[in-house]
Amino acid sequence: KICEYNGDQKADVGDRATGDDELQRSSSRFSEFDTVVLAAGSGILHNNMLQNHVQQSESNIILPVTLVRGQSVELTMEKEHSNDANIEQQAVLCGKYVSPLPHVDDNKKRVLIGATHEYKAEALTSDDVADDLKKRSYDLAPSFWDGGKVERVTTGWRMQSERGTIGRVPIVGRLVEGKKGKDVETSIYPSCSNTWVFSGLGSRGLIHHGIYGSILADAILSNDENAMLDKYPHIDWWRR
Repeated sequence: KICEYNGDQKADVGDRATGDDELQRSSSRFSEFDTVVLAAGSGILHNNMLQNHVQQSESNIILPVTLVRGQSVELTMEKEHSNDANIEQQAVLCGKYVSPLPHVDDNKKRVLIGATHEYKAEALTSDDVADDLKKRSYDLAPSFWDGGKVERVTTGWRMQSERGTIGRVPIVGRLVEGKKGKDVETSIYPSCSNTWVFSGLGSRGLIHHGIYGSILADAILSNDENAMLDKYPHIDWWRR
């Protein structure tokens, strides 16, 4: 659950503000800091922080993203029945992912397998989730699917960027109003040109977070987005 803090006051994500009120509140809150990085993934939209600027067609801030539900399963099985020795040591990513989890019971192994890509409003049932993931990840952990038990199903949301000529690339850069990031100097928060965004990692956050996080950190520390865009011009894709 994401909460917004303003001084000693805490606002629940259910508190909504619209139009100029929301803009003013965000501008005031962000201006207290040297640098603000919006890196909450789907929380950026879910807590209404950018909703007015993303969804209203009259705004120039149109983030090319889709919120996609993802569900994963936690499987457990008796150690003596497991033949997937490698799964106990390291995670595997091949379309879907299989990741070992800490042992709660010394006699059992646990893994997390995920995740579904759900674009419809109605979520898949737990049985449908297990069936879908088994079909797509069986070869990665056959003994867990054959002899394991689904202990629980977890659910989350991805802020998935649109697919471009080089695939899906995260949204990285200074949050400004306009189409060409390199040629724009006006922030959507007039008094807060210190606001940056790092999101849209979709289902590949474990791969992209370190690479693009380092690139963004260098741009923030030098307060120079142009140098980043000169070296990595593809990063500006989301403003085009």
